[in-house]
Amino acid sequence: MELFLPDQIALDRVSKALMSAIDETARRVKEHRPLSPDVIRRIQDDLLPERVQKSNAVEGNTLDLRETKMILETGHLIASKRREALEARNLGEAVRALSDVGADDMSIHTRERLLDVHRMVLRDINAEWAGRFREHAVKIGGAKWKPPNHGVLPALVDRMLERLAQEGDESPLLMGVWAHWAFAAIHPFSDGNGRTARLWQDLVFYQRGLTCASIHAEERCLYFEALQHADDGDFNPLVQLIGQRTLNTFDLYEKAAQEDVAITQWARKLVGDVDESALLERNLEYQRWVRRMEQLREAFHMCATRVSKASDAIDVRVVTATTPNYDAYERDRLGFDAGAKFFELHIRRASMRIVVFAQFESGRCAGSGDEDARSEERVLLRMRPNHKRQVTQLVSVFVVDDAFVRESLRAGRSEYDRPSATQIAMDCIEDLVRALEP
Repeated sequence: MELFLPDQIALDRVSKALMSAIDETARRVKEHRPLSPDVIRRIQDDLLPERVQKSNAVEGNTLDLRETKMILETGHLIASKRREALEARNLGEAVRALSDVGADDMSIHTRERLLDVHRMVLRDINAEWAGRFREHAVKIGGAKWKPPNHGVLPALVDRMLERLAQEGDESPLLMGVWAHWAFAAIHPFSDGNGRTARLWQDLVFYQRGLTCASIHAEERCLYFEALQHADDGDFNPLVQLIGQRTLNTFDLYEKAAQEDVAITQWARKLVGDVDESALLERNLEYQRWVRRMEQLREAFHMCATRVSKASDAIDVRVVTATTPNYDAYERDRLGFDAGAKFFELHIRRASMRIVVFAQFESGRCAGSGDEDARSEERVLLRMRPNHKRQVTQLVSVFVVDDAFVRESLRAGRSEYDRPSATQIAMDCIEDLVRALEP
């Protein structure tokens, strides 16, 4: 048998234009990669049953796409169509196995690996000839081509596989079509030649940057005629038929990739709009918080001044620090750089003194009566005395909905109320002054 090699095949302008179109489409699809796992999974889920059903249908299998998909997903075999169901199951397993072969793994193109795949294709169908070359003459129904004598099969198959494992400048489409034709022409097996030929065609396509091509059942006669033309040396009909089907599959990738890009852009815009809105809201919240904190500081300053003026024995002073800027506020809200000082409250009564630090920290307002506030981290003002003297009230102040929420610790339990800034200052100073009583 004379085995035409890819560089001996002459193609017309239509075939060459089609190859260029496929190369350009492959380039566009590649630009979208890596596609998201969800997109790839969706395409593969769509392609697998279609590939299996169409390849089997060309050989006369009567299972429809729904039945094929059910078998591939569940492994359940239809009792009344057991042989056809086994063909679907086995071909699906072979497709999955070859899909895991890497683009650079040219070791797949060896006799041993080929026989392993063929063994999958005929598992539980023809145990005698699964994974073995035929040892008898065969005739292809309706074809003029006479497959070679079984004695030369190993040498012809090895020659074909060696050529597929070589790197070259040939068109990926031409190499896949040539592999398809060579398998069909050599016809190395008693059964499963067509399915294995189409498997190896798609393997070559994937390894060379293309995608699979599925012949439709209604194109069966056209497909066999194209193979016969190739047997006579005219590969144009086969190249054009398989090339068009390759473009059909690429359309799925392009549409999915374009949809993926559109969804990604939509999500980014949505998140960007939401983030911008959230940033504005956080900034407004900060402005409200600053205004309230300054009101609180001024209330402490006013109350401290009034107490000092009213008594020569008690002196209360407020030593202020800088109000945190927005970045510091955000860090404190998230629990970073906690303890930034806002002001100090110095109280002297006779010879006794106490200093309370008003510090910013991150905390949860767990009893404000606001369900949202209960779960949100907020910057609080916490009053901490600097010594062990008994103080009846440890105060934390939040700003919730532009109002003060005070948390007081009494008898080991937190109590919450919503006083004014002046009331917070008065209660705090009074408790501390009384704590200094002899």
